[in-house]
Amino acid sequence: MRLTYEELTLPGDETMGLLGGSYMLGIRGPWQFGFGAYGAARGQRGGFFTGGLALGMRQHIGGDVFLGAGLFAGGGGGGSAPQGGGLMVRPHAELAWDFGGGTIGVGYSRVDFPNGDIVSDQVAVSFSHGIGFLAQGGWSEVGPVDVARAIPRIHHRSQTQGLRAELFRVQPDNATFDTTGLIQDRDMWLMGASWWRDLGPSGFFEFGAAGSMGGSTDGFAQVTAAFGSKMVLMSQFEAAVFGGVGLAGGGRVDTGGGVIGDVGFRLQRVIVDGFHLGAGYGVTAALDGEFSARRWTLALGHHYQTPVPTGGWRIPGSTFYEPRRIRIRFAHQSEIVADGAVRKGGAPDQGIALSGIKGDIMVSDHVYFSAQALAAYDGGAGGYAMGLAGGGAEWSLGRRSPLAFGIESLIGAAGGGGIDVAGGLITQSTAGLGYRFEGPFGAWIRYGWNGPIDDAFARQVIAIDLTFRFTALSR
Repeated sequence: MRLTYEELTLPGDETMGLLGGSYMLGIRGPWQFGFGAYGAARGQRGGFFTGGLALGMRQHIGGDVFLGAGLFAGGGGGGSAPQGGGLMVRPHAELAWDFGGGTIGVGYSRVDFPNGDIVSDQVAVSFSHGIGFLAQGGWSEVGPVDVARAIPRIHHRSQTQGLRAELFRVQPDNATFDTTGLIQDRDMWLMGASWWRDLGPSGFFEFGAAGSMGGSTDGFAQVTAAFGSKMVLMSQFEAAVFGGVGLAGGGRVDTGGGVIGDVGFRLQRVIVDGFHLGAGYGVTAALDGEFSARRWTLALGHHYQTPVPTGGWRIPGSTFYEPRRIRIRFAHQSEIVADGAVRKGGAPDQGIALSGIKGDIMVSDHVYFSAQALAAYDGGAGGYAMGLAGGGAEWSLGRRSPLAFGIESLIGAAGGGGIDVAGGLITQSTAGLGYRFEGPFGAWIRYGWNGPIDDAFARQVIAIDLTFRFTALSR
């Protein structure tokens, strides 16, 4: 896991602090490959977000010193920044020092939006920390795995993690102004998801993202990280308090430079097989903008346990885990509009191109749950992004055929870039053909439609996915 910070110079000598996060996987020797996201954290462009793919290398040059370099390419924008179509390219090089608990680096980066007006060279600082997990390339057909027998030289313990789908009602405080100087007096409805992991018997860390799905603020998005503490109130029922910070903006919501603070509590109850229902309340506010609000939350989550190394200590308890088949898709999506379609303000609409990442968890041999995030990089819609969740099914075309047919149906939030998505709630449905190469890799091409919930066929969709399949362990 890698965090970066740098100060960009925009046209007019404006500065914008850019905070980045990426997850990199070692692939061979010094080379790494993964995905990352960047967001405005200082200045006046709150709501500026980009996401995409990253390639890097990390070479030991002596002692605790390393040479690092890499390239990020993705799409995004927002915050009324001059990002053009949204394509962002960021090469970097740095010297880094490994101090045992992580790696700190200082170096050079260049942020370029080739179809926009942002080109900036600057000093960048970074912090990296290794986060490993047990996985096997491809989809395993083996039953329960005894970790103590499969990896006898390393002792493990179980760590609880979980995923949660969330619905937020956000009520701005009285006399809160938006970026146009008008009072923001309408509630915001957000849809999102979060992931958490336990830190000891009562502490936890969680990371979440959400986007507008209703009201007058389509295009608003937030990404937050928080620490918290929980306690059991009675059997299958617990309470939690938490606090954290994040990046947010868009939809004319005045978050200043983009940093928000967030505190709250929630109650949740296990219902069946690791699933739980939750409800919560909290307050959120921009650190240097007008935005402040109260927030009510409803959530449906699922928790599970994964094996993590203990550092040499054997922990009593079962060491058996079930294989969990997972797929990561690196996606390109083209969207074609009908003749005569217009964008906000009445400008003629046009086709756009998006890139992003999709994650799938197989729940049976044919059915999967999917979560997806994509952002525009071409088509004059820089700043347009969507987050989708739903499911799909796929079947092999023959017992040993590498070809497969699949269908997929999703719902989520989208906005920004001048695209008319009504309140922000959209749907997307596709069908496609896939090819599974030898090993963990594959490719899919899909065709379908997406659009606002009341105009689901507004845009034709052609998607190309490059896939990587692997098997993790959980129980």
